[in-house]
Amino acid sequence: MGYPWVISAVVTAITLFIVLRSEKVNPFLVEVVAELREVTWPTWQEVVSHTRVVILTVIVIALILGAFDVLWAKMSKFLLNPTL
Repeated sequence: MGYPWVISAVVTAITLFIVLRSEKVNPFLVEVVAELREVTWPTWQEVVSHTRVVILTVIVIALILGAFDVLWAKMSKFLLNPTL
């Protein structure tokens, strides 16, 4: 497995230590946490419902694009190879 992950972990830890002690970053993070506490998070039912809508929309769009792809492929093949 090697040691690259150890080097990555050490660099990440050092970077986080430096960034979190910064006088500019720390107040920003405090404000971010305060804002996140004020967010109205969706209920589990809303998450499931919206996820279903997104998945269904993606499937429908994929089918439409697939149909156009097949149509254009057949038209291109017919126009570029007109041997009857």
